[in-house]
Amino acid sequence: MIASNPEEAPSQSRPLFDLCAQLTGLLDLQHPFAFPLVGHPEAVKRFGGNDGTFKVYDLPKPMGGPTYREIAETSEQFDVHVDGLGFGGALQTFILWMDSAPLFGGFGFLYDMFAIGTALAEEDMEAFRHLFVPDTFVTFRPRGKGAIKVVSPVFYIDDFGRPHVHFRKDAGEYRTHWRSGCPALDRARAFLHHFTEPFSTGSSFVPFTRPGCAVICRNRDIAHGRTAFIDGPRPNQRRVLSRKWFMTTEDAMVYRHVPGLAMRNDIANIAPELFGDQQLKGQWLYDQTHDKNVRVN
Repeated sequence: MIASNPEEAPSQSRPLFDLCAQLTGLLDLQHPFAFPLVGHPEAVKRFGGNDGTFKVYDLPKPMGGPTYREIAETSEQFDVHVDGLGFGGALQTFILWMDSAPLFGGFGFLYDMFAIGTALAEEDMEAFRHLFVPDTFVTFRPRGKGAIKVVSPVFYIDDFGRPHVHFRKDAGEYRTHWRSGCPALDRARAFLHHFTEPFSTGSSFVPFTRPGCAVICRNRDIAHGRTAFIDGPRPNQRRVLSRKWFMTTEDAMVYRHVPGLAMRNDIANIAPELFGDQQLKGQWLYDQTHDKNVRVN
């Protein structure tokens, strides 16, 4: 049971972590990830000391400085996606916890991608099967500290033998490119895009209209996004989310930035240049000029 207005102070730094401690045995929360930007000076200046979570909010463009911001750092709509691009599919579970709500908007929407895939299979099995092709679509993050290019299917079996989804729509700095010249895949893409709009049939949403609103999602099958929002003039009318990631294994708790996805061996061997062991190690950056990922560490 979760008390909306607990009388006792949290035993840990935040109620979010009390909740994690209670649910660790029931959900996949054993391997928390220390995101490199947790405790960033800008966030500490705005929200106080490092509490172990990554802050998501509308970051104003600096005067006279670089104007690049990632879509999560704006108030714009962030279309459907699974988290962890560049982490090789190792992000297991994420938590979003509302610290402060905006004046309006910022509704979180959620999609059961396996349910959508099953519905497609019932209607058009040929289209569904094409979502397992190794180079179904390409996801780009073309610039910035997280630049990466990932070629992948939409559905695959991961290295634990579990079904996994890799899916997103264009939003902000993220770009996707689907394999062309295949009518069945065109139909599959249209189906997925139709059922992953905000408030579309079969979707769920969390309003995120007050502090304490939260979601705990399994990242390998639930895609999510948010609508645009408007911050108010007062500090308590600014949308601030605390985000925490939990990984699949203890080894995955170490930061990496890779172009591959951790797939079952027999599937990875179909396209080792995309999903081989070397594509899952180290840190890579996408080079726009030469259209390729380059390992930098």
